[in-house]
Amino acid sequence: MTFESHWCAGEPVSWRQESAAAAGEAVLLLPLRGAWRERDGDSFSTLVDRVSVSFRIPDRRTWVSHLGVDRFDVVAFPDSTPGFAQHPHPALISIPTAVAHGELIAARRRRLPPAEVSARARRLAVSAGRDLLLAHTPADEIPPSQRKVVEVARLALSRGTAVAPGVSRSHASRAFHRLTGLTMTQYQRRMRLVTAIRAIASVDRGFANIAAASGFADHAHLTRSVRDAIGLTPAQLRDRFRAG
Repeated sequence: MTFESHWCAGEPVSWRQESAAAAGEAVLLLPLRGAWRERDGDSFSTLVDRVSVSFRIPDRRTWVSHLGVDRFDVVAFPDSTPGFAQHPHPALISIPTAVAHGELIAARRRRLPPAEVSARARRLAVSAGRDLLLAHTPADEIPPSQRKVVEVARLALSRGTAVAPGVSRSHASRAFHRLTGLTMTQYQRRMRLVTAIRAIASVDRGFANIAAASGFADHAHLTRSVRDAIGLTPAQLRDRFRAG
């Protein structure tokens, strides 16, 4: 298994077909910045942001509409296609998957031996595969109008802006929960946590700085949230990432 980061820079673009990987590999994509719309062939679209995990296989047509500058990590499976390959759509990332991703980020940053990086990539793949298999309500069971409302709300939340004018927040909240299994407030908390976990893994900045950059009120707020979600303080989580 391989692990790389990629950028997709430029202005928003219309739909275009994207291959899974240059060598015809199955790949997991974990966005770090930005957001894009993704659809399988002629099916409905799903917003992919930094609280998402996407999976692509070479023989499935994937169409993507980038909304700006995107950065994402890619885990490639050069030798086999994992068992969750039949899941056709992106899913929300769970906290265990975010932690597994953090472990892999830290391994690359510290230049750990390839065997350790590969082992962490496999753990991430197992956890992300579980997220894909256990995704909440299939989007094809949701009316198109509600899917659009949720997409608009998710894009606003990912950009830290208010839900677009003309969209009823109560209507958006109901549709949001039906499609994702989370309320919009829970989604914001998930986004803050995932962002903080990745920052703890990838930078040596102080925790007060990470808290502010991730949307937490202060260091204490970050500590409470990480401990409630993972059972570790940010300092203990950083030590875990550095182990190995």
